[in-house]
Amino acid sequence: MNPAISYIIASVQRSGTHLLCSILRSTGVGGSPEEHFLSKPGETWEKRWGAPSRLAYVQNVLRQNTAANGVFGTVVMWSYFERMLEMLQEIPLK
Repeated sequence: MNPAISYIIASVQRSGTHLLCSILRSTGVGGSPEEHFLSKPGETWEKRWGAPSRLAYVQNVLRQNTAANGVFGTVVMWSYFERMLEMLQEIPLK
């Protein structure tokens, strides 16, 4: 499902993000917020998660983690925010 509404929980480690995400997931209407775009230096999402391409990985994350009402949520920590932006910008536009 393509999200109709998206949100990002921007945070730093050890700030209660996982508790907030578990509460949002439990509502059934807030999507399934997790650290979908975490990557360690030198790795890519497609290699880490075995996806055929980076675009396919992002599409899969959106499809699997969007609630039935069209809400998608994700978590991005400051420590990998810049790397996430770089990897998203490397996805070719159609």
